[in-house]
Amino acid sequence: MTAPAIGYAAALEQLAPREAVRLAALAEQHGFRGTLAGDAAQPFTPSQGEAPFVWNVVSALGAQTTGELGVGALAPTFRWHPALVAQASATLASLYPGRHWLALGSGEAISEHVVGGYWPEPAERINRLFEAVTIIKKLFASGSAGRDVKHEGRWYQLESSRLWTSPEQPPPLLIATAGPVTARRAGQVADGLLIDSVPYDKLGMLLQRFAEGAREAGRRGSAPQHALRLHLSWAPTDAEAMRNALGEWPQAGMRFAKSDIRSPYDLEQIAKLVRPDDFDERMLISSDLDAHRANIQRYLDLGIERIHLHNRGLRPRGAAPPHPLSLRRAPSTGCARVLLMNPIAPFDALFTAIPILLIVAAILGIVLIIWVIYTIVWMGVRRGLEEYYGPGEYRGFTPPPARDVDESARPVRDRRHRSGRLTR
Repeated sequence: MTAPAIGYAAALEQLAPREAVRLAALAEQHGFRGTLAGDAAQPFTPSQGEAPFVWNVVSALGAQTTGELGVGALAPTFRWHPALVAQASATLASLYPGRHWLALGSGEAISEHVVGGYWPEPAERINRLFEAVTIIKKLFASGSAGRDVKHEGRWYQLESSRLWTSPEQPPPLLIATAGPVTARRAGQVADGLLIDSVPYDKLGMLLQRFAEGAREAGRRGSAPQHALRLHLSWAPTDAEAMRNALGEWPQAGMRFAKSDIRSPYDLEQIAKLVRPDDFDERMLISSDLDAHRANIQRYLDLGIERIHLHNRGLRPRGAAPPHPLSLRRAPSTGCARVLLMNPIAPFDALFTAIPILLIVAAILGIVLIIWVIYTIVWMGVRRGLEEYYGPGEYRGFTPPPARDVDESARPVRDRRHRSGRLTR
């Protein structure tokens, strides 16, 4: 690329296919250069609500736009065999010459586990990724060379095959990573890095490790083609921008690895623990456009040439359910606006209050049980006292005044002297 490009990141976890194509074309009309779309079999949270097939969407994007078409991150290791990824990418590059690039990653269980396979530890997933990269590069080369290739590896096999449909130039190949060891290995085989949700102070180190790997492999002929998916939240007010971030993209505030989480519903429960300060240095949340411009510029200053913006805002189909924290802290007018735009928000608040209601119900149940036990015991004690003093004579713990009692009127078993001894 000759000049930096600010592109659009289509969040397919939230956008239906037609809406993604429409918004990408609209973004290009307003100056954005290129579109990046990720591959996912499931959204991160149920409220995001979408997960279309990325290759279909990007193919349609190509017909409606003129900019670059980035696909990534995509894991060529579990749901996908590397040979199928190579074929899909080569076909897209043939449809739109010079516009397509591909970014590969080690995958996340939330999408990759759906085929029911074994989910290994990170080290194995990364090794699988680089073996898949080897196969994909072999197949890219097979098309232009017009010869079959084979592969016999630890995890993948490829019989004699080639890409019969292939572009004149293979698409650039990027590796998505946040780790320095993987970035160094990527420098040996890939054209650049795809950076996603990496703190700014860590980026320089990643780019340096990539450059070291490229030098070790003797790859000094071309400049790296790094790309960045930059998550942000802009809205007319800071409060609305924060509500959008908490309600629509809470995973950006999770400061731990999420690659082993398998269910959007599990991630949704974890997301309730995210607080506004968890987004610090991970996603800019502001109503100030100058702050967003300055944030973009500092990434350009690092040498990243492709920056695709992913703004958290109200979904085209309607607002996502608000985060419980934003529902509690939002001003009355803002909260009312969220509730009007999202009719299920009151039920979301109710579901949040259910644990408290259960605790109150448990306390009331314990009090009721204690009262029942007390009543039963007290009735037994009272009955015994009345049998001793006579029916209707007991009026409390204070004994009645002494009086003459006809002992013969009582049954033998109740005939007692005032001393308490039973008479026969």
